[in-house]
Amino acid sequence: MAKNNKSQLTLYKFLQIIGIKSNELDLILYNLDLYYFQKEEFKLDENGIQRYNSEGIPLKRILWPSKGKLKQIQKKLEFKIFKKIKFPEYVQGGIKKKSGVTNAKIHLGKKFKFLTDIKMFYPSIDNLITER
Repeated sequence: MAKNNKSQLTLYKFLQIIGIKSNELDLILYNLDLYYFQKEEFKLDENGIQRYNSEGIPLKRILWPSKGKLKQIQKKLEFKIFKKIKFPEYVQGGIKKKSGVTNAKIHLGKKFKFLTDIKMFYPSIDNLITER
């Protein structure tokens, strides 16, 4: 693969950075479901106290963390690439200590707001699928 500029990240360079061979990555991607597990955590308020719904049932958060070789790759990506990047303020998703709330705070008091309904972007996704 020819480089057009020095900052371009080729697949070869990417594989070098994460320390994995192409066939290993292919195997992980082909069997991706084997590299995740389901984990439930109780939702806590800002004081660390358990949260409940209106029926008194504890609120839970379902997580799908990675494991094994995929987790190792993700850690390498985090420390060798993402920790070195200074993200602009408007990037909030997937950033530690950032959230929908911090994103909303950026827009407080602004003259213009943009609201969109993504429903039409994913017409094959219905409420039942989203709830699952």
